[in-house]
Amino acid sequence: MSGVFGNWLATTYPARAHAVLSHKPGGGYVVSVRAPQTTQSGADVLCSAFATGGGRRGAAGINHLADAQLNDFVRQFFQHFSR
Repeated sequence: MSGVFGNWLATTYPARAHAVLSHKPGGGYVVSVRAPQTTQSGADVLCSAFATGGGRRGAAGINHLADAQLNDFVRQFFQHFSR
């Protein structure tokens, strides 16, 4: 579901990057990232910085982002896409 919502955000607001986080019942998050459609790059680099992350330049994700990593992810997301 987060991928569908991420795609909707990307087509509705194409100049922005988007991250959709879904809280997992046992703790942590599943993360879906969409790069701005104007650049279609960077999502893979951001997500690959985390142990279970990867994907394509325009769309990537993290299978398990620990609760303790949330602030780091948010910081890196804004640093990465505010260039």
